[in-house]
Amino acid sequence: MDGRPANYKPAYRPTVEELLKRNKEYVATVHKPWPDLGELLEWTSPSTIVIACSDPRCDPQQFMQGRRGEIAAIRNLGGQVEISIVDIATLDSEFQFKELVIVHHTNCGVISLTADGVSEYLKENLPSATKEELAAFPIALFSK
Repeated sequence: MDGRPANYKPAYRPTVEELLKRNKEYVATVHKPWPDLGELLEWTSPSTIVIACSDPRCDPQQFMQGRRGEIAAIRNLGGQVEISIVDIATLDSEFQFKELVIVHHTNCGVISLTADGVSEYLKENLPSATKEELAAFPIALFSK
């Protein structure tokens, strides 16, 4: 037993082809093009940048109820500022943010990852990589 409840059903995972099809449908039925960035900045610009986890349960646009154009969001494993600093500085050069929000959430799946687990995954999925290449791969982990 792998620890999953007896009634466990894996979540549906759409293929890239299906996602592209959904995007075409969205473009044809919902999407309203925005002006280019220069025109956009003449009438609005996000004043807040949000750094959040890439966990699909933790979408800052959703839980902050952000309206289109209000916030700029950068998402990565664990909502790390350090690995996003180049992106933050680059975006800030254009938007001149007034506030930075860092979101860490409960039950973050990243805290359960181990260096050994990630290393084993890399070995299995990159069979042509040398030991040196695998050892040089940066693994960002967190603790509880």
